[in-house]
Amino acid sequence: MQTWSGTFDEEGKPHGQGTLTYPAPAKKDEEEEAKPGDKFEGNLIHGQREGKGKYTWSNGCYYDGDYKNHMRHGNGTLTLPDKGRYEGDWSENKMHGQGFYTYANGDMYTGSFQQGVKHGQGSYYFKLTYERTCSQQLSRDMASKYMDASGSSQSGTW
Repeated sequence: MQTWSGTFDEEGKPHGQGTLTYPAPAKKDEEEEAKPGDKFEGNLIHGQREGKGKYTWSNGCYYDGDYKNHMRHGNGTLTLPDKGRYEGDWSENKMHGQGFYTYANGDMYTGSFQQGVKHGQGSYYFKLTYERTCSQQLSRDMASKYMDASGSSQSGTW
C-alpha cells in the first residue's frame, strides 16, 4: 500500500506538496538485500503528478523535473543506475525536443530527440575526444564527420 504525506482534496486524493511512498519490491531470493520502495516528492493534483517533482525508483534511478497529467513532460533530468544521464525536454514520458545525454562510458550526445530516440541534428562526443556530427534522414542513412584532437577529419555517409 502506498503512503502519502501531505494534504488531500475533497475526494480524499493526495493534493498539493508532499511525499508519496510505494511498497518495497519483493526480494527475488533470501540472499538479496531489501530495497526501499519507489518514492515521489513533489506536487500532486487530485492524485496525479503535476508541476515540479522528483521520482526515485527502488533501483536507484531518478527523475527530477516537470510533470503534466501524471507523466514526465517539460524539462527534467533522468539519472540511471549505471550513471547514464539525460537532461532536456520531455513529452509524455519520452525524451522529446532538445537534450543532452551522457552515457555511462563517458560518451555524450547533444541534440534533438523524438519520441525517446535521437532524431535530427545532433553531435556525438566520444570519450576519447572524437566528435561525430550527425544528421539522420528518414531512410536511416547517417551523414557523419569524425574529427580527432589534432583537427584531422573524415566525412561520409554510413
